[in-house]
Amino acid sequence: YAIRNATFDDGFATNASKWFALDEVTGELTAVFSFDCENTTTRKALLEVEVTNVGAGPSGETVSTSDTFMVQVLDSNDNGPVFDPAGVYAINVSEATVVNTTLLTLLATDADATDVFSTVNYTLADGTDKHFTLNATTGALDLASSLDFEAVQEYGFVVIASDGELTATIVVNITVVDVNDNAPVFGSEEYSADVYENATTGQVVTQVNAIDVDSGSNAAVTYLIVDGDDSPSRFDVDSLGNILVSSIGLDRENTSFYNLTVLAVDGGSPSLNDTTQVLVTVLDVNDNSPVFSSVTYNATG
Repeated sequence: YAIRNATFDDGFATNASKWFALDEVTGELTAVFSFDCENTTTRKALLEVEVTNVGAGPSGETVSTSDTFMVQVLDSNDNGPVFDPAGVYAINVSEATVVNTTLLTLLATDADATDVFSTVNYTLADGTDKHFTLNATTGALDLASSLDFEAVQEYGFVVIASDGELTATIVVNITVVDVNDNAPVFGSEEYSADVYENATTGQVVTQVNAIDVDSGSNAAVTYLIVDGDDSPSRFDVDSLGNILVSSIGLDRENTSFYNLTVLAVDGGSPSLNDTTQVLVTVLDVNDNSPVFSSVTYNATG
């Protein structure tokens, strides 16, 4: 037996001895080169084999014949899935994102030549997560339930890509981004305080407090007195919520009671707010001398 010619799929004729060995006695064909089914140029070869039988002819002459055989390289699962890009997927997701939105699509490729070994399926390493769903076929990661920054700010999990035998993993980190979905809330619907009418400028009458559970500028609270004060104002409010006596001062003889409306507004866009009432009673001090109703009085005996 002898190989006379070898031609691959692309029409490339080559020295057969570089690729195959044929036992001249038994006719056993072996490969002497590591074939790769993923290399399409050497996936299929046509071999012209000649068989010679010495003295087999009618007059004892040598008889030979030849035929063509096809050798096809079969695929094996020698390549595992590979994520593209590799490393860690890190994304930011607004807590206002609508349920069923696709957050990202993971992609892993498998270099094997046939679908049976190159088809990739995706799963979460820890099973399921109530906030996210992973499409096993496409790798699309969707939001399954609403996010709440005030409850959880970060999620992390491992995704597995499998071709049925070989696997690859990747880490997905999701950072929840705050939106201004919480208004400031005062600790009380009403505050009350007493203050003497001779209180000095900047004296603290009482303090109000509003808390916004958002973060950053969405949680930054500014206070304003929006109603109930005189004009010009007899009260100010600072950034800490302290109700202060203004430079105008107080005069119980003019006004003895104030019902101030205080507004707390956050720094979000659009901003959210809350209001509370501050009831201030102005206490008297002895700041007025007695005054006769008349300069002169006449009396008759």
